[in-house]
Amino acid sequence: MHTSYLIEIMEANCRGERKGIYTVESHNSTVVEACFRQALVDGSPVLLEISANMLSLPGQSGKTSPGDFIKRVKHIAVEAEFPQDRLFFGVNDLGPSLWQDESALKKACEFISDLVSLGFNKLGIHAGELLKGDPIGETLAQEIIIAREMALYQAAESAAVELPDEEKPLYVINAHPVQEAGRVKDQRRVASREDVEDAVDRFAKIAAAAGLPEMKKRLLAVQVSLGFGYDCEKVFPFDSSLIKEMGGCGHGGHPVVLEAQQTDFQPQTVLNQLVDNHFAFLSVGLELTYTMREALFSLAMMENETMIGKPGVHLSNYIVELDRAMQSVPSHWQDYYKGNGFEQLVARKYSFYDRSRFFLEDKEVRKTKKRLYDNLTAYPVPPTVMRQFMPHQYESVVAGELENKPKALVMDAVRNVLRRYSRACGWKEIKHD
Repeated sequence: MHTSYLIEIMEANCRGERKGIYTVESHNSTVVEACFRQALVDGSPVLLEISANMLSLPGQSGKTSPGDFIKRVKHIAVEAEFPQDRLFFGVNDLGPSLWQDESALKKACEFISDLVSLGFNKLGIHAGELLKGDPIGETLAQEIIIAREMALYQAAESAAVELPDEEKPLYVINAHPVQEAGRVKDQRRVASREDVEDAVDRFAKIAAAAGLPEMKKRLLAVQVSLGFGYDCEKVFPFDSSLIKEMGGCGHGGHPVVLEAQQTDFQPQTVLNQLVDNHFAFLSVGLELTYTMREALFSLAMMENETMIGKPGVHLSNYIVELDRAMQSVPSHWQDYYKGNGFEQLVARKYSFYDRSRFFLEDKEVRKTKKRLYDNLTAYPVPPTVMRQFMPHQYESVVAGELENKPKALVMDAVRNVLRRYSRACGWKEIKHD
């Protein structure tokens, strides 16, 4: 996997071309397959990312291990016949704060080294959060952050020493590396141009102090927050004037593009403007699983409309069963969904926070989905009903461009979101499925 491919996209964007890449932060198997199938018709790469806190750390269990994540994604890629040389893996939020003991920095270095050896290409490293033993209530000094991050980058570079230059890891730095005193971790401060300049300058100092000047050439982007783009019920388009103010390729004397965090649910005009203003990397995740859930609900509603009372048919009751699974583990959603019982019920189904995504791969929910698919395969939905519940897919089905099969309908719904990002990033469908 030549990381130079991603560098070329960055350079094209810096030259003023409408070119970018959307980074997908989801490991849902349907979403991942949809990414591959859309990228095949676009001729684009696929960049799949996962947050470090979603991975099993060495000695831990209960989450996805880095190796299993790569193995599962590559298996789906093979089934979709997607070329491996266009597949890239990223990890965000890599830092010693993942551990809460005195050896946190050492463990983080070892973990990063393992990630590089496994084939993760894009690393988001930062060490601005407090560790055990740091003074509580104080903001970390820049010297401490630089020293810790230098150790992390040295670990990554040492693991990559035998790799050819075109396969060495790329780095994305955060414009907000410091956990400010008194600021709750989940509070998000909007980035400023000065934040970006400071982040690039700090990265250059780390590369020089570590004796790794060539590392500067592999700074891919600066990750910035443009604020919260949505809450439980509403979408807030990013500020157009802020996008223009932040945009630009020259930061701290270095050519570098920006990565916009959590662009889920943003209108097409905003996505276009982001790429045009050198936000060459657009992060999306929640909107994809939200859309998958939305499509599954549409299938369940069509199942009810066409099969209630049909002899020999056992309805899936997918919507009810998904909510039952959610109620059995309230810790995944109760901090997000407030109000009375009815208000929480509506939120569990439809909130933009999409906490149902944690249950889509649940064993019992998957069994229920299989029954839903089996029913709709045995008794295909009439176009008249599909037009009511899935109008976009209806158009493609009657045009002969899409099969009237449940998996194909869900896959196309997810791909409709990816098409928005693909258009914003300058990719055009070069063929039809």
